[in-house]
Amino acid sequence: MFRSIKNTILQKSVYLLQLSHIEGLTKETFQHSCGSFYKGLSTILAKLIGSDCHKKLNNLEGQVDSKLRQQINEKKVAQGLKISYTPVEDDEDEDENEDFGLIL
Repeated sequence: MFRSIKNTILQKSVYLLQLSHIEGLTKETFQHSCGSFYKGLSTILAKLIGSDCHKKLNNLEGQVDSKLRQQINEKKVAQGLKISYTPVEDDEDEDENEDFGLIL
């Protein structure tokens, strides 16, 4: 997620720098563009942080704590069932390909 935030800030900063070099741009227009810049940047950052929080929450919902897992395994053993151990998958690299509508 840090890489996505860093890239977004850099792209928006380059846009603002290019905007500041345009000749004939009035002070009011530049101030309006800066306001739009910060509004757009905060919207994109909020979406990035929100999507990351949703991913972490979804990962936590499917997890079972060790005490509950032990109780489940004890019940399985009491019923004569086989205990299966499954690895937990990690999906942290998926956010690199997400697009949040960044327009420069």
